[in-house]
Amino acid sequence: MTRNWATMKCRRIELKYHLGPVLCILIANSTRIFTGDIDGKIHIWNAQDNTYMSFIQAHSGHVSCLANSARYLASGSSDNTIVIHDMMNLESIMGLYGHEGPVTSLVFSKKDDHLLFSGSTDRTIRIWDLEISSCVRILHGQENTITSLLYCLEFPSSYCQAAMEINSVERNKAGYIISGSSDRNIFIWDLKVSARTDEPEVINTIMETNGPISALTIYDESTISCQKNIVTKSTNEYICSRLPINIPTFIAFAAISDKTISIYSLPGFEKTFVETPNIHRSTIWSISTAVIHSKLVTTSGDRTAIVWDLKSPKTSMTLAGFDSAVVSSAISPQEELLCFGTEKGTIVLFDLMESA
Repeated sequence: MTRNWATMKCRRIELKYHLGPVLCILIANSTRIFTGDIDGKIHIWNAQDNTYMSFIQAHSGHVSCLANSARYLASGSSDNTIVIHDMMNLESIMGLYGHEGPVTSLVFSKKDDHLLFSGSTDRTIRIWDLEISSCVRILHGQENTITSLLYCLEFPSSYCQAAMEINSVERNKAGYIISGSSDRNIFIWDLKVSARTDEPEVINTIMETNGPISALTIYDESTISCQKNIVTKSTNEYICSRLPINIPTFIAFAAISDKTISIYSLPGFEKTFVETPNIHRSTIWSISTAVIHSKLVTTSGDRTAIVWDLKSPKTSMTLAGFDSAVVSSAISPQEELLCFGTEKGTIVLFDLMESA
């Protein structure tokens, strides 16, 4: 698999079932891929034999975002609603109502998987407690559509540059939310001790980017639980053989006018200047992270995807041959599947476990 990540000489499959653009992709595990369509359907694909399984008619408008936890599958739509399904049997559990505009982004808390964060064109971020089927917080601050939401559980205090950041990190128990908006700003919200009862606080911002935020991701090595000198029964030998490169957690983003990505470390949002060996020729629409293999994957309106190697910053690989703009992407948790969605509705799957 590592060799295939380095060369992309692996099996490439095209799946076509969408009526319109593949607006969002979620790879829950090595067997199930979920994609959102413009007719309100969530399509379900079997990644092992590359077959279409079924669909969920979740919304009356297009499905713009998907997120999952161990128990829940959440979808957001242009019909202003969020629908929650059981992750195991895919039965509908509840609908969440309150946003006054289309729902554009979703992310679950990694600390409490019943807490869901949503962003909308109504300029708000809402915190939902799925155990009581209710919105417990509404966050105001950004001045336009929330285009992206990320969640980070914690930051090492050794990466902090200021006393305020150290204080925030040491007392934080609920994690952080990072939000990108079409107001050209990125905020980091300190959720403090409890996301349900505390008033989240904006502790840092990136202001006046090159237009609305079109793609945003977080690179966080703490999500792969393997340290060099710690071996337990649950240790994943495959992950441990590809030790992380020990760099601070960072975000990578692109704005509507950018042809390459910008990288800022967390939690202080210090800009990191990285020499990029190749750039896109059009807007970047998605960024995905492969932390086990130290990669970033960007997709663009120029009908290409670029795989960036963080272990060798001057190295990248361009993937071409897409039928239209590549508007979405996803990587499976164990990084054996790489999936892209195009403007014309084609899903392109790279099976990194099998050579071409």
